[in-house]
Amino acid sequence: MTNMKVCFASMLLVVSSVSISFAADNATSIFESRVHDGHLCARDSAWINSKNMVLVVSSEDMDFSASYDSKIFENHDMKLILKDPSLTKGNSPGEAILVAGRALLIKNIEIEEKYAIDVLDGAALFQQLAFAIIDLSSEKGPENTSFPYHMELSESKYPIKATTQSASAYFKTPWNSVVDLKHNNDGTIWLVAIPSG
Repeated sequence: MTNMKVCFASMLLVVSSVSISFAADNATSIFESRVHDGHLCARDSAWINSKNMVLVVSSEDMDFSASYDSKIFENHDMKLILKDPSLTKGNSPGEAILVAGRALLIKNIEIEEKYAIDVLDGAALFQQLAFAIIDLSSEKGPENTSFPYHMELSESKYPIKATTQSASAYFKTPWNSVVDLKHNNDGTIWLVAIPSG
């Protein structure tokens, strides 16, 4: 579904630094079939084929809020409009255009030249986190999922890993998430993941 827009409200995971007990380490995960190299990830997910998406991430615990609105064109160029207080100037969104995977044009983004790839890495890592969570709730993808859809997830054994060619992020266990998938009036699919607990 090439015109799918995706919106994720709030932070997708409640991450705890509490050590996992011996029993939890040996517990059989309900997500066993989705494990790659000892962790969960978005690889092979039927949800990741979208060319247009809006990703909104916020966390009260980290006092962080950002949004990433991306569009991938047929020639694989990409346009990203972001609101990230760590990267943008003032209240205006920043814009980044990736051309042929080689040139990155940026506007209203404060970043050192040698760290320009960070503009794309943040959006890519959060996107992978979101799709990993959604794929765990429904492996069928948007074409074969009945909406509205609701699932509560909890995992104590396997962390989630997100990677790009230049960055990676691990989301430790135990984690909890509530996923709600909905249609809006114009047929766009909205995916909303809200933390539980």
